[in-house]
Amino acid sequence: AVLAENINSLRENNLYLPGAKLSPRLYATADAAAAVDAADIAIFVVPAQHTRAAMRLFAPHLPPRIPVISSSK
Repeated sequence: AVLAENINSLRENNLYLPGAKLSPRLYATADAAAAVDAADIAIFVVPAQHTRAAMRLFAPHLPPRIPVISSSK
């Protein structure tokens, strides 16, 4: 939650991308349900070793109507 607050207030992910300014159109949240509540599409871009955990966290909150795209490295 602290990282999401920092991203929203500083427009920067000072933990993983220090110095890279983020768009004001981006909104960070630590609440999985809120993240997909009004989404038209879900795009998961997480390190490959965390994909399963991320999907398990979000799956109960994903409406069946939206497509899910996964991209990993």
